[in-house]
Amino acid sequence: MSDRKIDIHLNLAGTGTQASGCYASKKFINRYTIRFLRVLEKVPRKELTSEFDQNWVKRLETVVQGSPVEFGVVLGFDGVYDHRGDPVASQNQMVIPSDWVFNACQKAGNLLPGPGVNPSRRDALEQLDSCIERGAVLIKWLPPSQNIDPAARVHIPFYRKLASSGLPILVHTGGERTFKTLDHRLGDIKRLRLPLEEGVKVIAAHAGTPTLASRDPDQTADLLTLLADFPNLWVDNSGLCNPGRFHN
Repeated sequence: MSDRKIDIHLNLAGTGTQASGCYASKKFINRYTIRFLRVLEKVPRKELTSEFDQNWVKRLETVVQGSPVEFGVVLGFDGVYDHRGDPVASQNQMVIPSDWVFNACQKAGNLLPGPGVNPSRRDALEQLDSCIERGAVLIKWLPPSQNIDPAARVHIPFYRKLASSGLPILVHTGGERTFKTLDHRLGDIKRLRLPLEEGVKVIAAHAGTPTLASRDPDQTADLLTLLADFPNLWVDNSGLCNPGRFHN
């Protein structure tokens, strides 16, 4: 599939309609960014409790069909886990489980699975094995909002399994407004050095750019340093033309 045109950054969304297994907290649904996106995408509030999850998959399928790309990678979103590997449900803003990611891709022939697996969960290696066996094309992380520390050495077994499989991780870098940030420090792009040293293919989503009217640091210099040091580091340009980032 190396000669295909693929958009690697399409976000699935879900509230749990029709037993999809997805979850979105009330606070998350009421965030100003989500209300704005609902208006932008013409999603009536009643749809959030009826068929939103299924309709969102259809929206993404239609977007890809009408675009110059042939496939779109749809992204999952794992929950938050503590240092013992136990789920912290009270901190979950949205959860898009792997099963729903693969389900969506079975329904739509132009979508590819990019599930999210938090490496802190107790069964992270088993979950990763399952995703690899089911044909995942990448793993998605948003460290500051999922309490994932890419620099934690406890994740080395996870990194080594990723490296041996060739499966990349798409890691959010730079500013974030859609989700509430749990720990700003986890967004430091220099924390990606450990997985890169372990041979993992890492894709730095949004190129480390800050968001509009924020105190987010511009991480371009650190990104360029890492790019010079690691041939297994890649960058995506997702979101660079949206109102929150096009000033960069």
